Amino acid sequence: LEQIAADKVDGIYLGEFDANRLAQMDMIIISPGLATTHPAIRFAKGQGVEVLGDIELFARFNQKPVIAITGSNGKSTVTTLVTEMLRQSGIKAVAAGNIGLPVLDALRQQDTEIFVLELSSFQLDSTSSLQSRASCLLNVSADHLDRYTDMAAYTASKQRVYQHTELAVYNQADPLTYPADNPDNAVPLAISLDNTDYGITEVAGQLWLNVAGEPLLPVNQLAITGSHNQFNALAAAALALSA
Repeated sequence: LEQIAADKVDGIYLGEFDANRLAQMDMIIISPGLATTHPAIRFAKGQGVEVLGDIELFARFNQKPVIAITGSNGKSTVTTLVTEMLRQSGIKAVAAGNIGLPVLDALRQQDTEIFVLELSSFQLDSTSSLQSRASCLLNVSADHLDRYTDMAAYTASKQRVYQHTELAVYNQADPLTYPADNPDNAVPLAISLDNTDYGITEVAGQLWLNVAGEPLLPVNQLAITGSHNQFNALAAAALALSA
């Protein structure tokens, strides 16, 4: 409270949202837990108030490269893998967003060379200008349908990760991840266990992760098990190479 007073904040308002008060604001920064379709938020937007989330605010100030990752499942695993791959290669990578640091705290780290962002559909809903070197939609399955009207709306939210990206990594086995629109001419890159460039290949009777058309690592050397984690490792390798 002392800090708020020192910053000369006009006031703190608790309780139910007051649509008329919100409509008097210049900008509203919403939590991912609050839907952009909330009646009070919709009313404010209708009055010309700008509504954005923390990821969008981050995007407006960030000047470092970004790798963006979303999906119904596996996004935390892939975000962690990408971050560790980059760190092991000597790149100062920071995981943030829906994992690790909140993005606005991460933005304060001056020595960061690249941000690896895990993004939920809720965060993507209030983001419009985030630019990424590479982005990935791992998979789409029925989730959060208490917030979205149907699967089409949920999928469209997830697809927002491809906006303003240079490389769009998608799951060849899941048509819902295929980039629906590509206004920024992003390079599409398919990943699947059966893919010849990014998939599983056999070398001397042993299964290997194939990355960019070359055997990279025997599957039995992965510390994480299961075919889903083989896919996650392939996606992470593709994203890390984009850095």
